[in-house]
Amino acid sequence: VGDQLKRAMSGALLRYTEGYYADGGNKKSLWNSARASCGEAATGVRLLSLDDLIPKDQATQVRKILGRAMRMLTRLLRRP
Repeated sequence: VGDQLKRAMSGALLRYTEGYYADGGNKKSLWNSARASCGEAATGVRLLSLDDLIPKDQATQVRKILGRAMRMLTRLLRRP
């Protein structure tokens, strides 16, 4: 889970940034992918907390931040 979580978190940030600088339809595709990576990362954090590999309160905080990122990306995707 650890390696996949690291890739998901990195992918979310890199795809968001790439989408920010992209033009046209590619922007939305990258932001959709970034949002999916945030969801994947949130699930990875949840799995680690269920296995007691990270404290549940820290997992909750990270998942809240990832949720905010997903909501932000959703709003960006709705923009004309």
